[in-house]
Amino acid sequence: MSLFFVDSASDLSVIDAKKLGIEMINLPYLKEGDRIEFDKNFDFVKFYSKHKKGIDISRLPLSEKEYTKIFEPCLKQGDDVVYVCSSENIIEQKNLTDCVNALTQKYTERTFKLIDSKSISIGQGLVSYACAMLYRHGDDVETIYNKSFDIRNEYAMYFSCDSMEKLFENSIILNTQSVGTSLNIKPIMAINLDGNAEIIDKVSGKKKAISKMLELLRQTGENVADYPIGVVYSNDEASALELCEKIKEYYGQDVQIICNRMTPSNVGVLGGGMLGISFHVHRKIH
Repeated sequence: MSLFFVDSASDLSVIDAKKLGIEMINLPYLKEGDRIEFDKNFDFVKFYSKHKKGIDISRLPLSEKEYTKIFEPCLKQGDDVVYVCSSENIIEQKNLTDCVNALTQKYTERTFKLIDSKSISIGQGLVSYACAMLYRHGDDVETIYNKSFDIRNEYAMYFSCDSMEKLFENSIILNTQSVGTSLNIKPIMAINLDGNAEIIDKVSGKKKAISKMLELLRQTGENVADYPIGVVYSNDEASALELCEKIKEYYGQDVQIICNRMTPSNVGVLGGGMLGISFHVHRKIH
């Protein structure tokens, strides 16, 4: 038997995970330096209301011991394990990789594979979704791991943020890159093949940011309507709903859209005011 894990940084919901038959690891975060747990009953409205007032949010990685507590019982009872994580080039995963290496050496008869999605947020979510479909169809951990190298290159991820502060602070985007001085400028960012973020364009205002994401979807997407499309947002639900509606206008009302709010651990990495889209492509072009 095998078990499939993903974490809340994928911005898949607990309901999404349950439908896929996979395990969800909820990641904590720091609020003004205090550890706060994230769970299925989390109050997003209250969280984002406080965040807009200036509450500082930071990412808090699980310790190696905490990861071991999750995974070792699975291996001990005879299960193989696969786990899809955020891009290691954006979100440091040392505690996780140390845990995987230690448990792999301890349980040599079991298979434990860590898949780097080379993406973040709902981009990680759609890579996880595609790998989970293989899991549901009966592929073993080794097969899922081998196929993941192609899968992760077949899902583009684009996003914009109101502020670049967290992206600079976490060295996701170098602050030497010019992004304009106007508060209304919206850099459009892509997660590239290496799993790094890069600025690919700049537009003025939320409406043009939405238009640019739709343009990228139409121009670079492949068989888009045959796969889930991911939309993620932080505190601007109206823009996310507008983006979803325009996707349906173009691809039809039956197109599958996973539209979720960004979880706190990602706010600690990417900041607030985020709107993102992920979709199937032939191959990432950035």
